[in-house]
Amino acid sequence: MQLNLAVLGLSGFILLSGCAHIHQVKSPQTDAEVSASAGVRVEIGSNEVREGEKVDVLDRKCHETRGTRLREPTCHYVKVGEARVTRILDSESAIVTPENGMSMRPSMRVEKQKR
Repeated sequence: MQLNLAVLGLSGFILLSGCAHIHQVKSPQTDAEVSASAGVRVEIGSNEVREGEKVDVLDRKCHETRGTRLREPTCHYVKVGEARVTRILDSESAIVTPENGMSMRPSMRVEKQKR
């Protein structure tokens, strides 16, 4: 029982600390302010990035965990591409343009590139 609580506590800590800097991808921008062809709205803004900088695009990958009775899937985000910040909308959102023709989905996340 104590082992299960320790594992749950550690899992919660990793989940909370590991996701601190990834941000949600919104649907392709359809506001009158920005046309859909101009890019994709993401929840990362002037507090973290500047126009012209690149962000990593992450997608969720899951695999079945072996050795457990329930065989619950283990999921994490992996880098699948890059996007350039083309416009800062406010402190919490920006428009990015994916590179190399990549298509971005709302299930994806973005993260500021580490230098």
